[in-house]
Amino acid sequence: MNYLVFQMDLEVGNPEENRKIIERWLEANYNDNLDVVVLPEMWSTGYALKELKEICKVDGNQSIEFLQSLAKKFNVNLVGGSVAVLEGQDIFNRAIIVNRMGEIVHTYDKIHLVPMLDEQKFLTGGLNQVEVFELEGVKMGVIICYDLRFPEIIRDLALEGIQVLHIVAQWPLARETHWNTLLRARAIENQMYVVASNVTGAKLGVEFAGCSQIVDPWGDVVQKLDQEVGELKATLDLEAVPQVRKDVPIFSSRVPLLYKFNRKSFLDEVEKMPRPEIEFTDYSNFELAPIDGKVVGLSQRVISEGSSTQEMVRILEFAPGTDTTPNGVQVHNYWEELYIVKGSIIDLTLNKIFTAGMVASRPPGMQHGPWKSTDGCIMFEVRYSK
Repeated sequence: MNYLVFQMDLEVGNPEENRKIIERWLEANYNDNLDVVVLPEMWSTGYALKELKEICKVDGNQSIEFLQSLAKKFNVNLVGGSVAVLEGQDIFNRAIIVNRMGEIVHTYDKIHLVPMLDEQKFLTGGLNQVEVFELEGVKMGVIICYDLRFPEIIRDLALEGIQVLHIVAQWPLARETHWNTLLRARAIENQMYVVASNVTGAKLGVEFAGCSQIVDPWGDVVQKLDQEVGELKATLDLEAVPQVRKDVPIFSSRVPLLYKFNRKSFLDEVEKMPRPEIEFTDYSNFELAPIDGKVVGLSQRVISEGSSTQEMVRILEFAPGTDTTPNGVQVHNYWEELYIVKGSIIDLTLNKIFTAGMVASRPPGMQHGPWKSTDGCIMFEVRYSK
């Protein structure tokens, strides 16, 4: 996957000029093989926090519409850094992800506000968890600047199988050592690519670190800039991610029930899980519904479920000939307990067949699948949060 990352010296409080800077830069660096372009945090306005509300009122959604137009014009996917978005009286620092067709496929509002900059006086922290998005079928994530200091949210993304984490930032030179160290640490501990776009130059009395870089799943720096305006051009070898995770299997080595934070979360979630009163009844009394997605022949009968698909008791049914190859290798951030009631399945990665009477217990992060069932299979499954 071919990446182009911009390290920018922006004009504070001047969205129109910053849009021109980005378009000129992309025109100069575009090539037909380009897949993903990455921009820095708050590229349209900079940290003109005191004037931000008025700038947002005047500029409206022009910067977001600009990103959509740019993606279509150059036929590239855009990790569009972040822009200030005014909603009612709240201003959010929002990351925007746009696909080649100019469609917004994901947004994320920065959760962690920087106390050293009094961000909380001007911005509203994000209200939603970080989530996985996909570009070109690759699972990815994005966080914003100060979020880098909070490994919990990044581990959540890794447990859901992301292969690339993007960090868009305005990170100061005074904490350059932290920036370089944390980027490598997040790549190593989660065994994934880290792609970081920072700004450079001095603005409003703050000198920025630059040091935009790409770190591979082993923690080696693939490419890195210093403090100059410029770009990174690199091809990410995504096959390296599952290979590193196989060579050093940290996800299957985790014991989350013995981690204090995760154990409390687990117990809290179990208490919340709806448990309908059901006396013994034939499982066929529960509706058989196809599972939405890329695989034909995969259906389920949901017996009970919580507030998300991480909390569920179900009967999973593979029709004869079902092949889950389109779903690829699966990695979840919840526990799965399974019992094969009837039939059999083949793990296409392990090249092993599992038959009626067998059980499995999969902790969060354990890789499994894809599967194929020649003769069909009925499986009982219990999911619960870590």
